[in-house]
Order: sequence, then C-alpha cells, then structure tokens
Amino acid sequence: MDERGVPYEYLSVRTDITRRMQAEEDLAKQQHLMTMLLRSMEQGYWFIDTQGITREVNPEMCRILGRSEADIVGRNIFAFVDEANARIFRDQMARRARNEKGSYEVELLRPDGSNIAGSICATPIYDTNGERIGSVGMWSDISERRKQEQERETLKNAALVANRAKSEFLASMSHELRTPLNAILGFGHLLQTDPELSADAMENVVEIARAGGHLLALVDDLIDLARIEAGKLDLFMEPVPARPVLVEALGLMKPLAEKAGIRLVDAIELDESLAVQVDLTRFRQVILNFLSNAIKYNKPQGQVDLTCQTLPGRLRVSVSDTGRGIPADKQWRIFNPFDRIGEERGNIQGTGIGLVISKRIVEAMEGRIGFESVEDEGSLFWVEFPLASSAVAPESSAPRGGAAASGTGPGGCGPREVLYVEDDPTNAQLLGKCFAKRGDLTLTLAASAEAGLALARETLPALILMDINLPGMDGFQALQVLKADARTASIPVIAVSANAMQGDRDRGQTAGFLHYLTKPIQVPDLLMLIDKALGASPS
Repeated sequence: MDERGVPYEYLSVRTDITRRMQAEEDLAKQQHLMTMLLRSMEQGYWFIDTQGITREVNPEMCRILGRSEADIVGRNIFAFVDEANARIFRDQMARRARNEKGSYEVELLRPDGSNIAGSICATPIYDTNGERIGSVGMWSDISERRKQEQERETLKNAALVANRAKSEFLASMSHELRTPLNAILGFGHLLQTDPELSADAMENVVEIARAGGHLLALVDDLIDLARIEAGKLDLFMEPVPARPVLVEALGLMKPLAEKAGIRLVDAIELDESLAVQVDLTRFRQVILNFLSNAIKYNKPQGQVDLTCQTLPGRLRVSVSDTGRGIPADKQWRIFNPFDRIGEERGNIQGTGIGLVISKRIVEAMEGRIGFESVEDEGSLFWVEFPLASSAVAPESSAPRGGAAASGTGPGGCGPREVLYVEDDPTNAQLLGKCFAKRGDLTLTLAASAEAGLALARETLPALILMDINLPGMDGFQALQVLKADARTASIPVIAVSANAMQGDRDRGQTAGFLHYLTKPIQVPDLLMLIDKALGASPS
C-alpha cells in the first residue's frame, strides 16, 4: 500500500486443494456406497451407542422389527425386547464393553406383540482416538429356522411317543401271546411223553408243537425288530471263541437238515482260541438264521457249507447253499422287512424279517454283512466281525446275575418242596401235571402274591417260582417282601413270566431273582433248573 493506504499491489498465496477435494469426493462416494450397501444388505444392520441408543438401521432391520426407521432411531435397544431377552442384551452389552466380539440369538418384540427370532453377530466400534463409541450388530432373521426346528422337535417327540406306544403294545402283546403259548407247548410236551398215546394222536401233537413253535418264533422276531427300531438293542460285547459257537450252531441245525434231506458240511478251520468281539447270544442268532435259511431254501438232497476266513483284524463266517438262488433283479429286496421275494404264498414257513434283524444286529456289533447269489445255483451269506485280542470261555445262555442257591431249603417241609405263585389256572395246572410225574418234587400253588407270601412264611419252601403279572401286588413287589423278611430272605426265587423284553429280564436280575425264565417254558429245562437251584442231581 502507498502512503495514503491505498493498495497498489496484491500478493496472493494459492494452495492446491485438488487432492483434498478428490479425497472428500472419494469419501463421499465411499459413504454413499457404504450406505447403499448397508441398505441393500439381506442382513439387518443395527448401530447403537455405548448407552444402547439406536443411531442407525437399514431397511432389513426395519423389516425384522416390523417398524419404520423413524420409530427405531433414537430409541434404546431395550424398547424392543421383553424382560427375558433384555437379560441377554445386558450380558452381551457387558461383553462389548470388554471389547469382545460375539454371536448370539435373541427374540425381538414387534408392534403387534409377537416375537421374531434373530441371530446377531456384534462387534465393538471405535473412533479415531481408539475410544469405543458403540457397537454394530449384523442381524439374520432365523424365525423360519426356529419354526422348522420346533416342527422337527414336535415330530421327534411324536415319534418318541409312538415308539413308546409301540413298545408298550408289543410288550403287552408278547405277554398275552406267550401266556397261552406256554399252555399249548407245555401240554403238547406232556402229551408227547404219554406212552399210551396212539401213533395218529402223536402225529397230531407233533403238529401242534410245530405250529406253536413257529408262532413263538414269530413273536420273538417281531419283538426283536421293534427293539432294534426303537434303539433299545442291548449288547454285551466280549471276546467269544468263534469255533465252539459255530460247531454248536451246526449241531442245533442238524435235526432240521436231516429232516429236509440236506447235508451240513463243517468246513470250520479255526484255532479253538480265535475269538471275535461280539455279543455271544446275538452272534449265535445270526449264524443260526443263516443256516436255517440255507436249509429251508435249498434243493432236495442239497448241501450247506459253513466256512471261515481270517482277514486282517476280522473274521469272516460264510454259509453257502446249493439252493434255488435269488434272481438278480430281486436281490436289492433281500434286507427289506417282511419281503420274502415271492415266497409269501409258498409252503416254506417264515416272516421275512430274519435277515433284516441279522443285518441290524451285525451292524450294531460293528460288523459287516453281505451275500452273493446266482439263480438256480445257490447263495452265500457272510458276516465279518472284529477279532478280539484275547479269548474267554463263552457264558451260558442263561441270564447273567443271581447267586447260586444253597442245596436245601431253610424250612421244615423238606428240601424238594416248591411254591408256584401263578394267577393263570391253565399254566398252574400245566406245572402241576409236570410235577406229578416227579415223585421227588412237591408243588404248592398260590393264585396271588399275597397268598404266596402267606404260604411262604407258613411252609418255608425250598424254592419259589414267581409269576410277575399278578393281581394286586406284582412279582417284583412280592420278591422285595420276601427279601425283607428274615424267615424267607434266603429262599431262592425264580421268575416265570410272559414279559420277555430285554428290559424285563435286566430288571429281574437287578431285583434279585435267581433266574428269569420267559414263557413258553421248556418243561425239561425248567425241571433241570429247579434241580440245580435245589442243589440236587438232575433227574
């Protein structure tokens, strides 16, 4: 400026802000892009400050909450949950305060009072100074998933109820069928021992026994299948020497093979000590099923071979026959329940569930099962089981548990007096006639547990046979009364029941029965068991 203060020159300083303007423009674009991204996301976006006040949401979050953006922004997050879910929010906000990330599920309240389930992944948010300013939650609507889960749970519960009902029905039917079967087979056995029976009558009795045995096998198979389907197959896995079991199975099948004119070939080349890790009873059951089928579906004068092959860590047992074989287009049906592949109207007895049961038993024991078959040439069925590290002697097929009985009873009525508590007159009559043929045994009958307890205290029998399903007090309750009384506590008690489910037998052993026998009873086996319980030599 001059002396008068009038500027005569101008000095200007220019700063290039192109980069700053470009950066601001880029930032605006990024913010716009981020906003568009958040608004178009399929997940809900919810930004709250450290006090839980909503600062920003996207349209999906508005949809989830069923509210407008104006109705959400500025309001505390606890305005959108009930008390139960508010506790979840408080816990999660405390975690964010500790700078923790996390996912959780919560139910949000909608304006109509309904709840909507959401899954949230929450992350703490910080400013440029590193101070936490709030947290961002990415929400997913999981109401449909929850609905499906609830439907699955409902279906699962319905299936459990149906399974329980089926198990109870089968247990009841088993009991109701076994009770008359016990009489049919028992009296049939008595008739077969009658020396005065004519040959024609004896033939009729044999047919009665055969039909009764078939019906009993059908009942057993149905119960086995139901137990497996319900996941209640109880297995006692142990090292079992394979050869003795296989030889025993051949011996059991020999009468059937001879009657059918089939030659059984023992091709078992195994060391006596070689053992497999299996349930002994179920292992035997599978082999017997294979042998039985090979005999039944064979050709006249055919042959059945039982062979073994040791594989790495496993033993394969094979049963081959020279029968009619299975057509290739029907082999896929072989393990279908109740599907006998055209034999339903044939003259060979069967139910079509033996192989199904065998397959599921083998798989439950971590084994493998398979077959090969050529039509008009024969079939070969095989199973493989893991080898055991050591062998032990196989247990008796009698139920596990129970202490050995003393040789004589504690009372003064003689060492061979037996008390039978049974409410079914026919079964009581059957056992009475069986005992009548044994002059060394005296049988006393009681029609109820209460009457049986009174007789037990009065006569102090050497042994008690106890039915389970009795009017009033049942057999288990009666056993506990006997055990609690010093006068009768040492008397051995054998359960004789038509309740044949595995749980029934296990419960019987746990309760303290010496043995648990299921009807129909094999009379000779029962008498031998009685002799053993009384410490006498079998008659």
